[in-house]
Amino acid sequence: MACIMRARDLLCSTGSRSAEHAMGNLNFDRRAVGVVPSPGDGRVSYITGKDDSGRRIEGHAGPGSGRTGDLRQRAGSALVELLDEGTASLESLAERLRLPSWTLQRRLGEHGLTFTLLLDQVRRERALLYLRQRGVSLSEMALLLGYSELSAFSRAFRRWFGMSPLQWRRRLDSAWDQAPVSRR
Repeated sequence: MACIMRARDLLCSTGSRSAEHAMGNLNFDRRAVGVVPSPGDGRVSYITGKDDSGRRIEGHAGPGSGRTGDLRQRAGSALVELLDEGTASLESLAERLRLPSWTLQRRLGEHGLTFTLLLDQVRRERALLYLRQRGVSLSEMALLLGYSELSAFSRAFRRWFGMSPLQWRRRLDSAWDQAPVSRR
């Protein structure tokens, strides 16, 4: 439910733009928005990989399945959650993925990644998402991405995109203002 509320808060803070535009043209089935699956519902076991008693389902292939092919995706998703909680570290990521930290480092290395590189990639992706949300200030963005100061976030952003986050947002605002408005 917290995840749904977080998304709704971000959508409500976008001003006059439509929810579809704010989320990068993602469309959600209205029947699914705000729905929280109940125990015994097959969707819960697919999402969590656990049965109603909390035991892991053998052979589960849904999100968080533990297969190494989706390590980048699982680790990235877990890092997003950890950033939201303000606890993004190698140790907390390893704990979230139920792996010893040295095993996580080794497996990331097998995929050509390090924790620092993965964290940088996740922060970059999230920064672009947050910049589309007009109600999220640059200072809030820096905190949401786990930076202690706006200046550290600005330096990282300049390294990623060759311009400051403020310049990026101004270009984005300019593009929004020039975009034709579709009437339905």
